[in-house]
Amino acid sequence: MQPMPCSLIRTLLLSTALIALAACKPKTPEVPATMVPAVPATIATAMPAESAPESPPPTPALGDFKIVRVSLGRSLDIGNDIAEERNVFAPRDPVYAAVVTAGMHQGLMLSARWFDSSGKLLAQNDQRLVPDGPMLATFHLNPPSGWPKGHFKLEIALDGQSMQSKEFEVR
Repeated sequence: MQPMPCSLIRTLLLSTALIALAACKPKTPEVPATMVPAVPATIATAMPAESAPESPPPTPALGDFKIVRVSLGRSLDIGNDIAEERNVFAPRDPVYAAVVTAGMHQGLMLSARWFDSSGKLLAQNDQRLVPDGPMLATFHLNPPSGWPKGHFKLEIALDGQSMQSKEFEVR
């Protein structure tokens, strides 16, 4: 048996060490690109009245992008979707909204607007999206002092244009 050259031994030892280091590297959890985490709402503040009414924003050019489903619930499941769909909540319940979309787009703003029964804007959540296929975006609102009893509406908008709405009640 012939002795191994030193360079071959060094190469084998270095390769073994690199493989061992790579195996010990902590694995970072992967978040699927198709899910957007729940975004807490920004509570609306009073805005000064303007002299001329604001015209509605133009309907965005969506191409093949569309909203497939909007659902409400008290919590999210492990897949970041609504755990149990409902439209009646208790005053201390957080309200989550899941928005399922399909299609591609070069970039748009997806908004959740929360209204009381008189039409007053309570809060708004915004998420900038560049969807490249089916997607699930979530929003939530949990007022610090709880929800007053009554009827409410969640409006989902794309680039400022209302696309779908869901009504819910707090008892």
